[in-house]
Amino acid sequence: MRLLAISLGIVVLVASAGRGQPPEPQGASRNGPQAPSRDQAPAVGQEAAPATPDFGLAVAALARALHDENAAVREAAALALGRMGPQAKTAIPALVDAVRDRDAIVRGEAARALVDMGAAAVPGFVELLCDGNKEVRRIAAVALRSLGTEAAAAVPALTAALGDENAAVREAAADALGRVGPKAKTAIPALASTMCDRDGYVRSAAAHALAGMGPEAAQALAPLLADPNPQVRELVARTMRAIGILVPLGIPASQANP
Repeated sequence: MRLLAISLGIVVLVASAGRGQPPEPQGASRNGPQAPSRDQAPAVGQEAAPATPDFGLAVAALARALHDENAAVREAAALALGRMGPQAKTAIPALVDAVRDRDAIVRGEAARALVDMGAAAVPGFVELLCDGNKEVRRIAAVALRSLGTEAAAAVPALTAALGDENAAVREAAADALGRVGPKAKTAIPALASTMCDRDGYVRSAAAHALAGMGPEAAQALAPLLADPNPQVRELVARTMRAIGILVPLGIPASQANP
């Protein structure tokens, strides 16, 4: 209830930001509205084009609200910006900062709002992949995974994240590269090396990513069939089997099951 009340409060404040005394419409008088002149009347069968809404004032106000001292207000502002989607692109820098918020719920809501902005948010997530906070890096990688092929521009940064000190970040980066798909083929050597990661979840994520990248991935995996770790050798063999099934049938990588 508190979050709903705050959200409504933000909407009211944003709406009031654009209020003022409206200009008197053309053709009006103190005695009431007058009929439009012949020049003003729309042509027969022609409808007036709907006006494109301008959310500029609202976006600016909500971006400022992301720095409110109250976490619930910051959360509500991020949610509102996400609902506006690409129309709120000017708030991307403020939302990127909000992913670093001290409140976990605000961080998550800000990341979801950025995902709703689409490819325009990718540079911001690339910046966050280099943050000193491992949780911020993980959020950025997970968000890029949600963007799928729209995150293609982040492939170099995601490839570098495969070497992150945190296993959760490495796993999310491998998942994100898999969602990008064939456009992430430059990451094949790094993903192949990740098949030897000390963390089993990371290895599995790398296998799923490679399974959708075709024969080039199989070539990179072949030497790993001699790895001293039997778990690695088994996963490599299963991944190569998945590649052999997926390629001729054109099955999406998301259906791979090494």
